[in-house]
Amino acid sequence: MQAPHLHRFERDGRCYVIDTHTCFCFECDRISWDVLEYYPREPVNRIYHLLRDRHPRKELEEVVGELEWLRVTKAILAPLDDESFFKKAARAGGLKKLTLAAASLREALSWLNRGGLLLLARSREEKDITLSLRPETLIAADWGQAAVALAEISAAARLAGKNFRVELDIPFSPFPETIIKNSGCTFRCRLLVSAAPFPESLKGGLTALNGKKPVGAFKTLLENGAVETIRVAVQPASETFHTVVEALHKAGYGDIVFDLPGAWMAHPRHDPEAVVDSLEANILYYVDQLLHNAPFRVEPFALLFKAIHDGAPMYRADPSGIETLVADGEGALYPSLPFLGTPRFILGNLMEGVLDETRCEPFLLSGTLQTPECLRCWARGLCGGGHAAIHYARSGDIHHPDAAWCDAQRRWTGAVVEAFNRIASAGINFDHLVASMGPCTRRFSLLGAAKALFKGQLGLRPLLEGDATVLVQWENWNRSAYFLCNETGALTATRYDREMDALHPPPYRQEWMLTRMNGTPCGLLKLQPVPGKQMARAWLYLHDEELYAKPALQHTLQALLAELCREGQIRHILTPVTANETKLAAALTTAGFVHAGTERESLYLQGVYQDVDIYTYSAED
Repeated sequence: MQAPHLHRFERDGRCYVIDTHTCFCFECDRISWDVLEYYPREPVNRIYHLLRDRHPRKELEEVVGELEWLRVTKAILAPLDDESFFKKAARAGGLKKLTLAAASLREALSWLNRGGLLLLARSREEKDITLSLRPETLIAADWGQAAVALAEISAAARLAGKNFRVELDIPFSPFPETIIKNSGCTFRCRLLVSAAPFPESLKGGLTALNGKKPVGAFKTLLENGAVETIRVAVQPASETFHTVVEALHKAGYGDIVFDLPGAWMAHPRHDPEAVVDSLEANILYYVDQLLHNAPFRVEPFALLFKAIHDGAPMYRADPSGIETLVADGEGALYPSLPFLGTPRFILGNLMEGVLDETRCEPFLLSGTLQTPECLRCWARGLCGGGHAAIHYARSGDIHHPDAAWCDAQRRWTGAVVEAFNRIASAGINFDHLVASMGPCTRRFSLLGAAKALFKGQLGLRPLLEGDATVLVQWENWNRSAYFLCNETGALTATRYDREMDALHPPPYRQEWMLTRMNGTPCGLLKLQPVPGKQMARAWLYLHDEELYAKPALQHTLQALLAELCREGQIRHILTPVTANETKLAAALTTAGFVHAGTERESLYLQGVYQDVDIYTYSAED
């Protein structure tokens, strides 16, 4: 028996619903809760009949209408055909990450080349591959010799069309020793090294990481381009680690990941409910910081939020034995790091060139779609079937999760859904959150460019559902190019339309509300790149036209242009201006735009064809 398509649950007096197939979730009121007791199993008229004594008919019809709209847009109750189900259940990717665990970097050098060959040979169709070096002690001087061998592997990966990355995973002390003992956790530092040629500047940074100011070493390594990202890995050694995220964040660390499979493998008798208590305390602090505009990344929290936001359930959370392999100091191959040192799970030997495929096959059968207990569980899309190491530690079988752990995992999933709804209602943009925490190669960012424009002058935030009333007031019969010169301009808008625009923005366009420093809405900004053309279309609207003449705004327009064109991905910007927007035209001209031409009679408005002027900015001028 499978779990219901729509699952209801309560937390702290609040009602929530999650689609177990798409992970779409929302907080609902009591009438929606009652309707969802029967929807979609019962006919609509029967639902009205069953609830006639509890709610007015008109309100029931409104709730059913909203649910039907979600169903039509496939946010909920999206059908999954047999072919799609089979692809999700049977997919087996290539090797994405090989970890070489050794006593020292020098020891790993003897089989580094062979490890690179294994990674390339088993990567199959995977384009992004990572070789992780995990020494227990690190001598910075050994990096130079390792860099030479890694450069050769990187060259071979480029010839094979792969995006090859190197990770250093080393022991790390983020705090003074006394604080670490009180934290109940062990820590490691994971550095994603910049692409070949691998920088010599990494040596000095590695030495400084073990000094008295590791946070400063983090910043130096990132600023000089030696690494793309640095992440602090936390493995709880006890059930109580309620404040570890808060302590790390206040110490200056902004990219944190919990190693929960490793923790369960090392301490299988921990109480799952107590562990969830600690996780909930950490996610509560994380959400509070996001709501106070202090973005940083904590995993698995951020990716769970992203999965809910994108409607992308994780049917297989554990890549062990398929997408990951680990080699120890003697060359023995294991499915993943938590299994390291467990003889039962040796899959082969790197030095001997042996890998037993029959011992890898059991890991193909992991994940929610191939585990009977998971098929009956409403949390499967966010749990992903757990981790084989956790199941082995708790039940002795990698395919059968422990019931007590599953109960706690469902409670934890409920906490994630509750946290997601808190930050989603505040307009947190998950795409920007996750992208900003990726490798720090210089990539074009519309949000960063827009913030550069308005920093210190105006506030900038994503559109919210609550902005619908203001947007309708501004848009209806407004003759500004912002509302007319686009594919949706119609001079009329409804509150429902604008609520849907805020909740479901198109992926090819980004739009923000401009606010005065006291939070009052005062304008809109919209940016839309033209694929493959090094060009973007931009629209700017300020409700108070006097703001266009402010020298500060004109100067910061120039800052926006410099930011947009800084990396060469955008070279030209086009902005439409209608005949009555003379103040906008003047502001654009002052900022460096030129009048490129006029689209004759391109705008039909109130029975008359009107001209539209096009202003352009070119980075090549």
